[in-house]
Amino acid sequence: LFTCSVCPGVELSVLESDRHKQNTLSVSFRLGIRPGEAAMISLLPYVLRCGTEHYPDMASLSRQYDLLYAARIEPTRTRRGDVEYFGFTCSMIRQDYVPDGTDILSGVISLLHELLFCPRTENDAFVSAFVENEKAMLTDAIRSRINNKIAYAVNRCAEEMCRDELYGLPETGSEEEVRAVTPQALYDFYRTVWERAQIRIFFSGECDRDALISEMRTLFLPISHPDIPCPQTQVIRRASGDVRTVTERQPVNQSKLALGFRTGQILADEDYLAFSLFRCLYSSSPTSKLFMNVREKLSLCYYCFAVPEAQKGLMVVTAGIQRENAERTKEEILRQWKEVCRGEFTDGALEDARRALINAYRELTDNPSGLESWYTARAMAGITRSPEDEIAMVAALTRDDVIASANKLTPDTFYLMEGTAEHDEEEEPDHAD
Repeated sequence: LFTCSVCPGVELSVLESDRHKQNTLSVSFRLGIRPGEAAMISLLPYVLRCGTEHYPDMASLSRQYDLLYAARIEPTRTRRGDVEYFGFTCSMIRQDYVPDGTDILSGVISLLHELLFCPRTENDAFVSAFVENEKAMLTDAIRSRINNKIAYAVNRCAEEMCRDELYGLPETGSEEEVRAVTPQALYDFYRTVWERAQIRIFFSGECDRDALISEMRTLFLPISHPDIPCPQTQVIRRASGDVRTVTERQPVNQSKLALGFRTGQILADEDYLAFSLFRCLYSSSPTSKLFMNVREKLSLCYYCFAVPEAQKGLMVVTAGIQRENAERTKEEILRQWKEVCRGEFTDGALEDARRALINAYRELTDNPSGLESWYTARAMAGITRSPEDEIAMVAALTRDDVIASANKLTPDTFYLMEGTAEHDEEEEPDHAD
């Protein structure tokens, strides 16, 4: 991975590879969480992609994408720790597959310039119809959060854990915050983004690296700022006081249990890979303690796995259960964690977990967007290692490393979505992470 500063406040990373037929280019803006901004951050990239000065609607933009052999530029928005990420991801065919010599990458960058710097406006504000349409879609998304009850329980547990922290603010904002956004307010926010945000560019595929650096410098130099502070995340290493329990009643049959832990470990720590291996042993591999015991042996749940937040130092263990099994399932999840803390696991189970984690690293190379996400998270933590580097480090981890990692966890908040219905349609998780 090659990384450089193309201009003040703008960083470019290039991962040269001929493994895929497509190239990927992403531009992410990084802002620290601020109260009242989540709705505007969620709306902004989607409003920007609605139309530009030269391509006034999505249909005209789509025609330009088709001229570039079905290239696409899609809005993105996520949160890592106390940092908001939003922007665009571009996918395009590799140049050596283009039969007529069309410069695909330069064409995509030109369209990206349009979306970022030349939005369609009216009366020095965003187009009202664009904003209102995206507000309606975002409001629907906020209302539909409850429909994915697995994710809802995990998010609610994290919100309760961090209720006195910025991370506890809803990622997409509230319905009230969305309603309050006006075309003028969103446009004013857009203009402040250029003064406040750090910008990270990631390219994966084949390109002329020097030419790409030159194009990115030309694109962003007019708005670069040398004094943009790096957004910071508040990390609480240990839970304080008694474990807090939150119960919400919902008209569903299958209850959802979520146990929130402070891990005492974040991605920037030297020993974070030991936590990754612990999590595989505890919850993420097909032979993990939670799967083999809580689900298979004791039949206490329909699923049971852990969701980490590497930048914030959180882990939420979630399970789909019958209401009457809530207390017993919670006790068994905690008991399995304590067993790891005491070293009560076999060498075979540890090696199964190690293989599962290493295979997950190897599969990263099959997915350009997964690689971008992986490298972006590590760049934010100041880590320059490759997946191959971390595979070697995982191979060297010992039982004692895993035990030490497990003992750093402290339970913080337990959340229960208590089902009150006799029958409903329940979803099963697609994967364990």
